[in-house]
Amino acid sequence: MAFDIDMIKKVYANMTERVDAAREIVGKPLTLSEKILYSHLWDGKPTKAFQRAKDYVDFAPD
Repeated sequence: MAFDIDMIKKVYANMTERVDAAREIVGKPLTLSEKILYSHLWDGKPTKAFQRAKDYVDFAPD
């Protein structure tokens, strides 16, 4: 197979928790792009709201 099903399941299992945490931190509804980016943070669960053109963020792409 060309993909790792266990990795995919792990990403989607954590996605709801990470998006909810990001929504709480940011304090507003998130766009689809923000949901995708916050759910793929290198450090895992979001801890702060990132600002465009000010913060550097590391991501763990699938």
